[in-house]
Amino acid sequence: MKLVWLRNDLRILDNPALFNACNAQEGVTAFVVLCPEQWQLHDDASLKLALWRDQLRTVIMQLSQLNVGFRVLTSPKYDGVVHCISELAKQTQATELHFNYEYP
Repeated sequence: MKLVWLRNDLRILDNPALFNACNAQEGVTAFVVLCPEQWQLHDDASLKLALWRDQLRTVIMQLSQLNVGFRVLTSPKYDGVVHCISELAKQTQATELHFNYEYP
């Protein structure tokens, strides 16, 4: 099993992490980590979050057509993300984690 962490990059086409993970015979599961308390601390606009949520719905549909599993993980803040990913890796017996580098 390979995991693909969709951070802020919610594209399916031209996604290097997804492409590399799917480039083998193993199963692939993509996931996002929601951090609602952190978003409040950063004062993320509700419009930004709504746009992200709508894009996420499209991504889930596209991944389903590609036979790629999808999970939504939740951590109140960023400091719990590593634990969430670690638990998912254990549950799925993942051997690889793929993600795209995000330029600030």
